[in-house]
Amino acid sequence: MGLSFWLKGNVGTMIISWFLFAISSSLTMPYLSQYLHMLGASDIEIGVVRSIGSLAVLLTILPGGVLTDVIGRKRAIVIGTWGIALVQFLYAVVVDWRQFAVVYVIDWALHFYQPALTAILLDSLPPEKRGGGMMLTAVLPQVPWLFLPPVGATSWIISACWECASRLLSRGLYQYL
Repeated sequence: MGLSFWLKGNVGTMIISWFLFAISSSLTMPYLSQYLHMLGASDIEIGVVRSIGSLAVLLTILPGGVLTDVIGRKRAIVIGTWGIALVQFLYAVVVDWRQFAVVYVIDWALHFYQPALTAILLDSLPPEKRGGGMMLTAVLPQVPWLFLPPVGATSWIISACWECASRLLSRGLYQYL
């Protein structure tokens, strides 16, 4: 039984989508604290932002389970996933850490459908394959975290160097005008 067995149907869709989400997360999330510092947050405020994000998902999981029972697993997953995908664009337009905190809380609150994902995953696996399926869906999407954080750091450094070079160049040109 190869990997192709696991990459079919609901299980395959979840593994692939979680893998794709992990690529972007592993490039950016290790540097969340630095980004919040750049937006003006102190160390305490960074901890508060992360904590209220966790609190948001904690407070929405149980009502999300009830909502999932009412509207169905598939609809809850589609709504939550599209909501999360759309909220990601808001991170690009925040100008201070307070705005970031609001987006972060919305992002984590939209994870209300996580129990529905687990239920669909378990229902999609034959009983004798559930252990392996759960292991694979937990491990495979984490592979980008092994390799991509240094790539994210490299792009962060290149971006900072480019910004410094452009500032120096603009100052130099300004002197001659």
